[in-house]
Amino acid sequence: MKRDLFHYFESDVKTVYAAYVKAAKEKFGKDCSTTPYHTVSFGLNYSFKYNMNGGACHIHFIPYKTGTAVGLRYTIVQMFGARYEAHDSDMVGFVEKEIGAKSTNISIDMEEFMKDSNRIFDDGLKNSNETAPIQVNEAVSSADELKKFKELLDSGIITQEEFDAKKKQLLGI
Repeated sequence: MKRDLFHYFESDVKTVYAAYVKAAKEKFGKDCSTTPYHTVSFGLNYSFKYNMNGGACHIHFIPYKTGTAVGLRYTIVQMFGARYEAHDSDMVGFVEKEIGAKSTNISIDMEEFMKDSNRIFDDGLKNSNETAPIQVNEAVSSADELKKFKELLDSGIITQEEFDAKKKQLLGI
């Protein structure tokens, strides 16, 4: 089973990468295989806390906006439902403390993320200010969504009934 999680840090790739390596080694006691500023990988052993019966965690880094996007891919063997979110949360908490910056959860297509990550790394741009053109689906507030649907209503693209239904859905009514 694979699970992909993504975070955005308002910090440069080198700093975020170093914090993840430190988290893997110091918090989780893992020997990592690393590709500097690109990938950190380590094995996952049996764990009661995270309910993991083995597997691996691969962490990928990419310059994005004015900071760094981090993609974690968990490949887990499990019996009852691995708690990879708890593992990720513990790791991110360590990284946030280490770099002194909070992360934001983001949603990215892992295949696109990997293509851009490999392109930037292979092109030798990991030290530049270039950012990836990946598509990020950042959380949008209900109010922002409602404004968009109001514009669609006003322009005649959707009906009043469709707008009212969407409004109820967004407001949880």
